[in-house]
Amino acid sequence: MLPGPPSLIDSERFPWELLEEIFFIAVNLIYCNATLQSLNLVSRKWRGIFLSSPRLWGNLAFIRFDHIGDKKERLSHILKRLSCQLQRAGNSPLSFDFNAWSHMESDIDEVDDFSRKILALLCKYSRQWKVVKLFLNTRGIPNLAPIRNNLPLLQRLAIGFYGPGPTAPDSAVDYFVNAPSLSHLSSQEPSLKDLFLFPWAQLAAYRNPNADTHFAFANSPNLESLECALTHHRRPQHTFLSESLTRLKLTEQYGSLQVHLPGLVLPKLSYLAISMDEPTVSLFESLDAFLATSKCPLHTLILKTCREVWSKVDGCLAALLLRTPELRVLKLGGQIPHIDLACLARTEGDEYELPFPLVPHLQDLRFKNLPHWREESDADGYAGAINAVATRREEMHRVGLAHQRLDVQVSAIANVPWREDEFRRRLEGHPGVDAPEMKQVMRWTHVLSFEYWGRDLDSEYYKAFRALIAVLREMESYDIEGSDLRLLHSSEILVQLKEFADPGEWPFVSRTLEPLDWLLKINARFTALYDKWEVILIRDARTKRSWMDIVAKLRYVHQDSGQCQGLHNRL
Repeated sequence: MLPGPPSLIDSERFPWELLEEIFFIAVNLIYCNATLQSLNLVSRKWRGIFLSSPRLWGNLAFIRFDHIGDKKERLSHILKRLSCQLQRAGNSPLSFDFNAWSHMESDIDEVDDFSRKILALLCKYSRQWKVVKLFLNTRGIPNLAPIRNNLPLLQRLAIGFYGPGPTAPDSAVDYFVNAPSLSHLSSQEPSLKDLFLFPWAQLAAYRNPNADTHFAFANSPNLESLECALTHHRRPQHTFLSESLTRLKLTEQYGSLQVHLPGLVLPKLSYLAISMDEPTVSLFESLDAFLATSKCPLHTLILKTCREVWSKVDGCLAALLLRTPELRVLKLGGQIPHIDLACLARTEGDEYELPFPLVPHLQDLRFKNLPHWREESDADGYAGAINAVATRREEMHRVGLAHQRLDVQVSAIANVPWREDEFRRRLEGHPGVDAPEMKQVMRWTHVLSFEYWGRDLDSEYYKAFRALIAVLREMESYDIEGSDLRLLHSSEILVQLKEFADPGEWPFVSRTLEPLDWLLKINARFTALYDKWEVILIRDARTKRSWMDIVAKLRYVHQDSGQCQGLHNRL
């Protein structure tokens, strides 16, 4: 990163308390020990603040010793540094992520011994644990014994295990039984099967996408968020009612959703995400029955499937959306039927049995994992349907039929690199990357790409740098006002210019020997070019009500989207 102008003198004028608060925010935003080490050494005043403020040392960050070879002194250094930081933290709450996995299979005994020492040191301070992530070898589970009944502050726990061992992973739960403040629990362990046996009545969030725990929140009456899998087909004997659950994320296996959903009543649910094996009529009927019974104020609905195309479920999604009049966010994986897509854009003149407008509060619509069409006519037809939804919803908002302006995004074409997919070209209505008139623009894109600068250029570095300057001159002299702007819309040129307008993003700075002031002049030229082109391109997209490529996704640009005040802020 390029060094910026000196600002240390200004910061020295800040009150001691203000600097301490700034540092506390910084060390918790950046989960890395390097933050402490670097900020601590900037100046005497800064070091004085760190040494006299124990809470600044409470974030122990990521503790890991993989890829260290056979250097025992490095292991000792990690242990010594951790011990020093724990002492400086005093009685402050601790946050850390301890990952004991290592690729050093030839020295497994040494790794286990060192892992045991690290864990033993951390366990001495268990009364200060607040936010903890543990990934341990199953052989090391008994080493958690010292923390039993010593976790008064623990609020968030994520736990996982690897490797075979004599101890079952679910036995680790016993050491966390007496954690009166625990509110968030996360795991990836399929063996932690029954949340009903967990003793934390105060638990607010539980996540285990690999375990079948759908009934288990009965023992946690305050549970607000649950993520789990559904694997078995035993129909529940009783209907379960939860007055507190607001977020539910389910992963279906073997068609189990349609068995269990009708047995749930969740009147406060606002977020529902479902990963299903395959969309079926019976599954949508179960979802419809669940929403009808729960009468919940659903604001977010996410439906994912491993199928690229939803087949034989025409009209099912539209019927389901009748149950969600307050819906704000709808995310769909795969190609939904044309009739359901058309219903989202229905107006009074259309001949559908459904009322209009469907989901009038909808403000975020996203399509992911769309198929790679082999027939151009199919791709053109679906691209036209999505575009029709975007333009029609914009008109509906303008005349007051829709309460919110709809943000439509298309991303993640299945199994095809984003820049090579023709569907996005058809959606945009712009020339493909192989079009003859795109040759110059694609050459600019290539030189500005991080892939170009990421390769080994040591032998021809200055030749490559001269190519960059040549491209910059071409772009500065390019008559963008008199050009076919579809050429620029079809590339990622605006996103790349944004990156080059920020010197901190330059991929070649660490290797260049050019004077700093000269590099800053180049940066100023890129910034001026970006500012000029951004206004023109966004204005053009807004006028034509078209799509813009924003970092591997397409976003529809509305006519009434306001003034051009920055690409990422505006779109």
